[in-house]
Amino acid sequence: MASRVDPLLPDQFGPLQGVRILSTGTIVAQPYAAALAAEMGAEVIQIERPGVGDVTRGIGVHNDDGTGLHLNSLWLQDRRNTFSITLDFSSFEGRELFLRLIPNVDIWMESSKAGTYAKWGLDDSAVLAINPSIVITHVSGYGQTGHPDYLSRASYDPIGQAFGGTMAITGSPEPEPPITARPLAADYTTAQMCLWSTLAAYIHALRTGKGQVIDLAQYEAVHKVMSGTMVEYFETGEVPQRIGKPKMGGASRSVHIVLEMGGLLSLRLEQIFDRVCSVLNLSATDEWLNQARLTSNRSRPSNSILYYADG
Repeated sequence: MASRVDPLLPDQFGPLQGVRILSTGTIVAQPYAAALAAEMGAEVIQIERPGVGDVTRGIGVHNDDGTGLHLNSLWLQDRRNTFSITLDFSSFEGRELFLRLIPNVDIWMESSKAGTYAKWGLDDSAVLAINPSIVITHVSGYGQTGHPDYLSRASYDPIGQAFGGTMAITGSPEPEPPITARPLAADYTTAQMCLWSTLAAYIHALRTGKGQVIDLAQYEAVHKVMSGTMVEYFETGEVPQRIGKPKMGGASRSVHIVLEMGGLLSLRLEQIFDRVCSVLNLSATDEWLNQARLTSNRSRPSNSILYYADG
């Protein structure tokens, strides 16, 4: 594994203590994956652009903390627990510094369009030659290989949701337009997939001493959480429709009871529905209740919303 150097964290903690990650991505998806690792004890070094920093520093709500510093909400939340340095990949000195860091890290995560680092002479083979056990994770909109018309394109959260398919089934039925899921559902889903796959590769490297390269496209991560809609399509030919909320399998229909005193009960199993009605002293003979009380999950209305006022 990586050469051992003095720890950056004086007080080591968590299951990932001793693991060092170099993060060179921007915006949300990949850097957030690194921040999640930092919460479990990993030492994360985030590389930013000299003079301007990461673009995420300018996104979100800004607040003057009274000292003249402007605190940024998205940056504070999604870059917490990480160390930051600046480095210019477009310069020879910057690339040399990057390569000097490689022997001292276990994982390198990045997010960019396909081929970005290769054009700087920092392709996977060059990095693995310096650290054969390193795990390299590439996060991009459309992957490192694939259709040439897409590989050179950038992707952001709404694009990932649209290309991955979730936008097509999110929102109200036609003729209303589809909508994106918030907050940044594609980015955060990609972050989870990034960390999950990276840690699996890291375990492999621990066992074998051999590094691995991961190619994660944002649309793939989004498509992974489509909840069976593609299986339904290929098995039945049914095109998923927007119905006001995402369609789920199994206990696929829900009854939502909105409480006047505040709160929401989401009931997705018939047995739970009956118990809640008993606690609320609701009679199954009530007309509005009969519309929601059904004999099976499959026959339940796709979007039943009931309002309950105590007394």
